[in-house]
Amino acid sequence: MRLQDKFKQTKELQANDSQEKPLKQKKTLGRSLLIWSFYSLIGGSFLAIIILNFFPYLLNPDYGGCSEAKTYLGSINRSQQSYYLENQVFRRNISDLTFPENTTNFKYEVQTSDPSRFTYHYAITKNDALKGYVGAVFVVMTNSGEETTIAILCKSSGIGLKGKKLPNPSLQNGVPTCAEGTYSIR
Repeated sequence: MRLQDKFKQTKELQANDSQEKPLKQKKTLGRSLLIWSFYSLIGGSFLAIIILNFFPYLLNPDYGGCSEAKTYLGSINRSQQSYYLENQVFRRNISDLTFPENTTNFKYEVQTSDPSRFTYHYAITKNDALKGYVGAVFVVMTNSGEETTIAILCKSSGIGLKGKKLPNPSLQNGVPTCAEGTYSIR
């Protein structure tokens, strides 16, 4: 074999190698991208499931029933105010107010003074992870000497009150005030 033939043969082998390397690199790169995409899809899906399941708890630690209690007690307060202004007495039990006495998360109770000067409404939690609520409506005199009603809704400062009524709000100098361990939310 002549030197020129060996030189040509070497050049051909080098040309073939340079053509095969990009093909191997493309196959390896494509496979890496496919594997990366697959794991990203699986990991992203897992992350999305976790975030969607726990996101409501991050936004609202009372998630899972407390909005129900706030809505019910707010409505009970308004219903009692309206009923008192028409009849000069408060209703004495939840069934008269057309609200359920028990729900999944709370038991509701009413306590009214005799004669009707104030009424308390309780959302007693059935779950230690939820906060309790108490609402009240008080009869007060206006500057013109007429009777009117004012209401307050209080929320417990802490959790772990399963089955316990919150302390009653009071009327101090004509202003409804939440008891110690609770704070006003309306």
